Amino acid sequence: MIVPASLEATKPAGAGPRIQARAAGRVPTIVRVNDHKPRTVYIDINHWYALSRADAGNPDTPEDAIVMRKLQEEVDAGRLVIPLSSVTYTELTENPRDHQRKPTADVMLKLSRLATIAPAQGR
Repeated sequence: MIVPASLEATKPAGAGPRIQARAAGRVPTIVRVNDHKPRTVYIDINHWYALSRADAGNPDTPEDAIVMRKLQEEVDAGRLVIPLSSVTYTELTENPRDHQRKPTADVMLKLSRLATIAPAQGR
């Protein structure tokens, strides 16, 4: 999993305080916002695989283990929602590597808590 050297996201103008995550080297530091609304983060399937290896104690990089721990802490505290999409489910089921599916699905369940992104109506 690649963690950018610096990352900054802002809410729309007038929507409140800036949300910032800055990296120390390659490891992100999360700066909390005190508006008590959970943030939503979508994770692509390749990062789910990296998180599953980190969760199993075999991270690709030391940063992956730190990211997994921080994501879990934020989800547990109710500050972060990590939804799954139909694309994520499809990509997981189409993975030809059987040994990756179950641990990846377990981490998806643990972090998403089955939150989903619903398709748009009327399309």
